[in-house]
Amino acid sequence: MQFMGFLTLTDIAYLGGILVFGLMVTNILQIEGIFLTVVVLVFHFILGVICIHRPYTNPDRRFISVVFTVLKDQDKENYKAIDKHFHNMKKEDDDGIT
Repeated sequence: MQFMGFLTLTDIAYLGGILVFGLMVTNILQIEGIFLTVVVLVFHFILGVICIHRPYTNPDRRFISVVFTVLKDQDKENYKAIDKHFHNMKKEDDDGIT
């Protein structure tokens, strides 16, 4: 179910969950005053928008799921440099000339 053409119910749930987490942070850290509470909630709202953003390189998945996949699939035993050209390689023709 989509709202306003780009937000889904899952996006709204993620955003609401991150805002509830922001309210819990204000209670745990005993932040008093409306100004500081609003600052913390605006920070968590911006963080939520970043998490539900769909990157142009992978428009089918949210940014938070991409980050979790990268963290889950990384090798914790051996160091490897990130190959930034891995996904940008063009396929060659049968004759080997690009």
